[in-house]
Amino acid sequence: MDKEKKYTLDQAHHYFGVAFNNIIFKITEKPSTEVTAEEKLLLVSYAHASLLHWHQFSGSKLANRQRALYMIAKAYVFTGDKINALKYASKCRQLTQNNQAQLADFDLAYAHEMMARVYAMHDNEADFKTEYAIAQEQAALIKSKGDKEFFDKDFEAGPWFAMTTSK
Repeated sequence: MDKEKKYTLDQAHHYFGVAFNNIIFKITEKPSTEVTAEEKLLLVSYAHASLLHWHQFSGSKLANRQRALYMIAKAYVFTGDKINALKYASKCRQLTQNNQAQLADFDLAYAHEMMARVYAMHDNEADFKTEYAIAQEQAALIKSKGDKEFFDKDFEAGPWFAMTTSK
């Protein structure tokens, strides 16, 4: 029989911040047509809960909160909620732009990638093109090969709605 592991409240906040973020990835890696309505509800709930836990964890860094905002925007894009997707993508981009020194080189690329995705969702071609181009420029500045490969995989994945970069 496995021993039950005990956590402090602070350790639990860290654990759930990470765990809920990972669940979001698992759901969003599935084709959206295969995601149930219940999973979509859980997706948004996990994203918000992750941010809450990062706010409560004593060792939380700005990067944890920035990435949680990104995941909330991603959840809303995935569920088709245009208003909240724009709200959280904008918060993520603003936090990122105002605090670049405290973040990794890939965070700015991701913030602009999400804005491009949200503008595509809104059928806003001009802003989509601008944000998409900035995301590509920032991606070229990612130093770690592994981080760059991870970003490229995310960047190539959908949904991009009806937008393409060839327009």
